[in-house]
Amino acid sequence: MRQVLRVRPWKMTLIAGLTGSVFGIGLAVVPVIGPVGPIPAPHTEVHATQVSGRATVSAGWSSVVAERANLVGVRWQGDPAARFSIESRDGHGRWHAVSEVGYEQDHRPDPGTLEASRAMTNPASDAVWVGDARAVRVRLERGTASGV
Repeated sequence: MRQVLRVRPWKMTLIAGLTGSVFGIGLAVVPVIGPVGPIPAPHTEVHATQVSGRATVSAGWSSVVAERANLVGVRWQGDPAARFSIESRDGHGRWHAVSEVGYEQDHRPDPGTLEASRAMTNPASDAVWVGDARAVRVRLERGTASGV
């Protein structure tokens, strides 16, 4: 004669809940455990290249910076409403449009501060990701600028 083990429904619910909780906690804790010791900082370099000199340039002006880059921002003197397009050249020599940048209204310093008065005469864009660019082209799309 064969015996059948019967488990009451509330016990099955309790067992399933406990098993799921133990599994869930184990999965949540495992990714947190990482390598022992300090994590080395990534290698970073910052380069600034003046491409326009002191001359005032107008819409249509462009310049190529033949250096590798990942992030690119533009700083200039003069018109805070100036807009620039950024293009990147890949390893095969092809140019790709990346973004149009300028002095964005929502990223400006608080009005009336010393930082705001300086930023109006020397505005800067946010940095944009250009991938693993072999060169970058900056083109003035609108306005005038110097010291780009």
